[in-house]
Amino acid sequence: MRILIADDEFLARATIKSMLEDFGFGANEIAEATNGEDLINQTNQRRPDVVFVDIRMPKLDGLQAIYTAQQFSPETHWIILTGFPEFEYAQEAIRLGVSSYLLKPVNPDDLYKALAKARESGIERKAMLNKQFERALMAFYYELGSADLEELDGQFDGSGYICAALYLDSSHSEKNKAKNQTKLRGSIRKIIEDAAEVSNRLALFVMPTGELVTVAAWENCADAKHSVRQYIEALQALVEEFSQDDLAVTMLISERCSTFEILQTQLGELQALSPLRVVAGIGAALGAIDLKLWAQSSEWLTLSDVVLEMNAAYAGQNYLCYRKEVEAFQKVINIIKGDLPMAALCAYLRRALGINLPIHPDLKILIDLLNNHGNSLLTDRRGEDTSLDLVAQVKAFVDENYSMNIGIGQIADQLKVTPNYLSTLFHRKTGTTFMNYLKGIRMLKAQELLMNPNLQIQQVAEQVGYFSARHFARLFAEQFGCLPSDYRDTLRQKAQASQPIILEDQL
Repeated sequence: MRILIADDEFLARATIKSMLEDFGFGANEIAEATNGEDLINQTNQRRPDVVFVDIRMPKLDGLQAIYTAQQFSPETHWIILTGFPEFEYAQEAIRLGVSSYLLKPVNPDDLYKALAKARESGIERKAMLNKQFERALMAFYYELGSADLEELDGQFDGSGYICAALYLDSSHSEKNKAKNQTKLRGSIRKIIEDAAEVSNRLALFVMPTGELVTVAAWENCADAKHSVRQYIEALQALVEEFSQDDLAVTMLISERCSTFEILQTQLGELQALSPLRVVAGIGAALGAIDLKLWAQSSEWLTLSDVVLEMNAAYAGQNYLCYRKEVEAFQKVINIIKGDLPMAALCAYLRRALGINLPIHPDLKILIDLLNNHGNSLLTDRRGEDTSLDLVAQVKAFVDENYSMNIGIGQIADQLKVTPNYLSTLFHRKTGTTFMNYLKGIRMLKAQELLMNPNLQIQQVAEQVGYFSARHFARLFAEQFGCLPSDYRDTLRQKAQASQPIILEDQL
């Protein structure tokens, strides 16, 4: 918690600071201001969580300073300290929305209660703001609303963005990998709770393609940048902590940028570069700049793609496909001109395939070990292929819940698999992405609903899971080549044309 004490009397500031230190706050969490103008400047720089304000100060009194500072730090809590208990001061303080009103000399118990009240309110407020930010991002990526890039930037008037995508590689069963990913998400949620500030926004969600992604935004102040830097560092430590001999979590970190549009581009780049973790090293944090250096040689991306396909074939117990990918792996290795990153490559194969490899294997030995490892699929089947059943369950879930805010992460949690696996599996088995399938079902249901002339377009949009009629109309036009209103007009014209014509002499 960042605290600012604004009082022109040194003794008053020292007394409050001493009490705060007795409560367990460190010196780096407490700043001081000696007048109203200083209060405004420091609030602008630090975006404090709580400010203790003396009403009578030189240059600018406390109430005027609060009014000005609230314009750029609306989430700060204000606690009035004064030796003047006149009623008009209390009235003005209430109008400004201060948290508490304390009389000097301040009683430690009263100070503690006022601080506890502000802290509790602040925690709830930060959690709500982060949740709003997260929902806006999910609505954008899951195409639930009409929010464009400018509107997303408006969700949080920040000066900086950064994102990270997390990948889990392991030879564990999908059920065990899902448990580990759920545990990982819980740990990240705890870090977000600790790192949340009034000057930043932190979100964690699953992309439609299955990646676990976190996005951070911050205001243009030093403390906000520092808090986000600490958040990323905490995630890096968590990634290393989670990584074990048979499991690795790899975090790909974007560059910092100034708009959500640039961030969206960078997240797409991270997804495209993600296979390169095979050669760049798993179980740690990898920056976008380093990954782009690897991508300068297309052979590394080709090699990484082949290794990931080989791993997918083994995990899917597809022996023939696995042997084909081993052969492709051997061919790619033979044409690579540079030195192989053997340590990183073998580290991936050990964790992802569960293959026992020596530290520095000869290439021939490596190929033989990969082939022998695949032979176990013929004799040690781990059960029936349930991939088609999983896809059928995804389709059934969408058919029943298309009108709700659903995502691949939510379905994966219910099926006890990782979102990335389920997204990839669905695409491979159906030939379309989860998002395209969901959108297709919603559009077909919309066609049915549009046959009811009593339903407004907005009502139809809401009943198939979209927030706005404008966004729904755009998606409908992309799917069927006409707007919902035009489609309804066509239905009406067809219905009128099918009515029998009654001549006057028949009446």
